[in-house]
Amino acid sequence: MSDAAIAALPTFAYEQAQADDAAVDCAVCLGQLEAGEKARRLPKCAHLFHAECVDAWLRAHCTCPMCRAPVGLAAATSSKKDGTTETTPAPATATATTGTAEALPPV
Repeated sequence: MSDAAIAALPTFAYEQAQADDAAVDCAVCLGQLEAGEKARRLPKCAHLFHAECVDAWLRAHCTCPMCRAPVGLAAATSSKKDGTTETTPAPATATATTGTAEALPPV
């Protein structure tokens, strides 16, 4: 992801959970989020990370480090000179096939 797209994701100061709630760990660095630390919650899956950790991850990947949900806008919208807007769909995600069915002997 671009730095501008990452910066557009909201950040906030993490507030420690209630005493009966489980501690929240950053899945990138495996450290616990502490009160007052800068945190980022991903918009689609709502997973929570240290902002610095997930920003580094998102520079190399466009998915959540925990669930691999896509991060960012589903489509890009741009303005034209005549005042209209044009929407470009996000690229399709490719999935790999292993071809194991073809490699198996007949039954």
